Amino acid sequence: MVTSSIPSEAHPDDLAALARAALHRWNLPSDADARLINLSENATFLVTAAGGHRSILRVHRAGYHTPLAISCELSWMKALQAE
Repeated sequence: MVTSSIPSEAHPDDLAALARAALHRWNLPSDADARLINLSENATFLVTAAGGHRSILRVHRAGYHTPLAISCELSWMKALQAE
């Protein structure tokens, strides 16, 4: 999990730069890119790369979700992926 503080009035370009920086922390192809697809209480990005890789990256404000809530959501996503 990558954590960062996002001001609620953050500009979409700033959020996109933060998302691209976060991509380097994950085991993704070097050409991976993040495109903003939704901006509400979270910034949601579609991550794409060569070879058909597609995933979602969500960026949220610090303190908006508890560590336990994030852990539960990640566990749920892993369970869905295993199905």
